[in-house]
Amino acid sequence: MTMWHLARAVAETARISAPTIVEGLTGRLTPELCDERLADWSRRLLLQAKVTLDVEGLERAPTNEAFVVMSNHNPTTTSP
Repeated sequence: MTMWHLARAVAETARISAPTIVEGLTGRLTPELCDERLADWSRRLLLQAKVTLDVEGLERAPTNEAFVVMSNHNPTTTSP
């Protein structure tokens, strides 16, 4: 990760954190708003880092349950 990527990630994080904190303190924060902001935040970070994310089977995941998502990577594509 370059300093440029790090600076952009910090800026994107601050961009959603400040209003989220204010809305949380004033009682206006909803789970749906958090989900929307986090989805936008993650898409922006992946786009800026030029990372492709492929998700399979999301349509089978129940929407009323929480999940821990773990990634798997191919070490042959991440080696120098």
